[in-house]
Formats: sequence, structure tokens, C-alpha cells
Amino acid sequence: MRPSKDESESWYSGIDARMDVVSLLVAQSSTYPFQLFTEETRDEPYGSPWKEWKRKAIFTIGNHKITTIYDSELRLRVHEILSSITWKTIDVVRLGYEDEPKLFPVPKIGASIGRANSGSVGSIFVFLKIDGSNYALTCEHVVTTSSEASTPRNDPDTILQPAKKDLRDYETDRDYGIEEEKWVLEELDAKKLKSNQEGASPVLEGMSEEAKLSLNKLNRCIADKLKMQNVRLPFGILAHAPGISTHPLTNHKRDWALVKLNDEMFQTLPPNVLPPPHFTLVERSLNYFSYQGDSGACVIDIEGRIVSMLHSGNGENIPFGAEITYLTPMEWIIQDIKDTLKTEDVVIEKHIEEQD
Repeated sequence: MRPSKDESESWYSGIDARMDVVSLLVAQSSTYPFQLFTEETRDEPYGSPWKEWKRKAIFTIGNHKITTIYDSELRLRVHEILSSITWKTIDVVRLGYEDEPKLFPVPKIGASIGRANSGSVGSIFVFLKIDGSNYALTCEHVVTTSSEASTPRNDPDTILQPAKKDLRDYETDRDYGIEEEKWVLEELDAKKLKSNQEGASPVLEGMSEEAKLSLNKLNRCIADKLKMQNVRLPFGILAHAPGISTHPLTNHKRDWALVKLNDEMFQTLPPNVLPPPHFTLVERSLNYFSYQGDSGACVIDIEGRIVSMLHSGNGENIPFGAEITYLTPMEWIIQDIKDTLKTEDVVIEKHIEEQD
């Protein structure tokens, strides 16, 4: 069914993260009339500030019967139909609206890493032991510039944690905080001097409290900046990468690499756990689910189980993230590591909290 011009240009409202290009609806099977505006504001006059667009959202298919039909019958036919054009990905998803019931969120976690001789940024997936040695797992494209296989050599690439770019960004943020609080204190000193001359005691008391808060912020920024001198240490070296490709058996994206952890820094493996929020100074910041530097991040389900590694997203305009994120299942990666290294001794240690 060929959509109208308005329908074609407005169908993906709320989904498309790109700001400079509009995604167009090509065709659809639904016969329901297209509704651009919400039911509550549909009757408002055109141009009214109260008129609100219906914003779509992307959901997973779940157990819908189309998944079986697509995998068994439609996939090859779709590929044949699109054979004459250049395409990047074909994703079978369910489109709904933001006000519909949502499934539980699936969080991703990761710690910043990058190559010492480049500005690359990525994330650690998990820590693991292979044949008794300590490793970290991440995406190959995070720690190499080549898509070819990489094996141990005499001059391996050094991997840093955090990545140089993230460290620079953090230091820049601290520098900005230092300058901002210095300016605030200078302004307060000037106001204090003026108030002293005018004899405004209540104003002075308020400014004294404000100055105390600003001075505390300044000291925290300076202390954080000084701590950065102690984190410029090698995290490990690139030990093995099988090459970026499509796995011949599972057909999944093969994009993983093993980082041999620095023996002096890691005599034992760090636990694969999140630090509790009450041990952090400020609440951890959040961003779009698939964002620059997220490759290699560990995706966990609502019960805290590791389910997959994030390797890419379909976003073309990086600052606005991606509409769809691509993952490789955990069990596929572990089995591929065993097959590639010809070992069964691959262990993700279970962290057991000490009882008081």
C-alpha cells in the first residue's frame, strides 16, 4: 500500500535520531488510516501550539509469529528484492507509540578503554581467565585499526584504561569547574566588599554560606584533577583478535578481542560487578543506549545476568545516538573463544560478596 506524502515523511516521527535527514516510509501492509496527531489534540486547529504529534518508538518483536516466517521464508526473498540497491542492515522490529506499555529496560555497563597510540574509545565487556591467565574482553575494532586477525607478537599494542580521550574530557571538565568556582569566589569577594561598605550584615551571612559551598566545589575539582596523575597506567596489551567477519556457523558479527591484563596491576581479576550507588560521589550519568565509545559494553538483563556484548549501532549522526543497537550473545562469544584458542579453560569468575 503506497503511503501519502504526509504519511511517508511523518511515519518515523519520534524514532529517527538523525537531525539532517528524514527517513521515508516506502510501503506498508496496514489499512488503518494514518494519524499524525494524538487523539487528545487531533481536533485542535492547524497551527495550534496544543496540537501534538504522535511519537513512535521501537520495540523488539518478542514472540510474534513473523519471526519464524521471516527466518524460514522471507529473509532470502527480501534480500533478492533489495539486491539492486546498496543497503546497510535489515531489521525486523515492532513500531508502536511511546504511551504504550513498555518492557523493562535493558541496561548496558562498561569501563572506558582505548589504544595508547590513538584516540580510540571503547568499553570493557567482562574480565575472564583463560588457561589460568587474566584477560579482559572487548570488541576488536576498539583495540585495532585492522579487521584482520591479530595474534601475540613482540611489540603488542598497549591498551589504556581509561582511554586517553575520556581522560582528556574529564580533565577539561575539571579545569572548567576550577575556573568557574574561582570566578564565583571573585564575584562573591567583590559583593562582600561592597556590602561591608554599606553595612548589610544579613547579605554578608548569605554570601558567606555561598562562598563556603563554592570553595568546597573548587577543592573537589582540584583534588579530582590531581588524582588523574595516578591513572595513566597501562591496562594491558592486545593478546588476540580473530579478525572482524561474519561467523561461518552462527552468522553473527565476529568482533571480539582479548586484552592480556598488566600483571603488576592485576594480580587477581576485578569482580564483574557494578559499584553500589552509595559509594559514588555523584550519580552516574546516562546517555543514549548506543553511543560513541559504547562498543564492547556489557549488556545485562533486568535480573543482572550478562546476556551479550554491544558491537555497533545504526546511528549515522553520532551526537544523537542510534535507533537500533546490535549485540552478540554471550554464549556465542565464549564458544568462539574456546574454538579459536583451542581450549575449554575459559572461566568468568563468580563474585561472592563477603558476609559481615
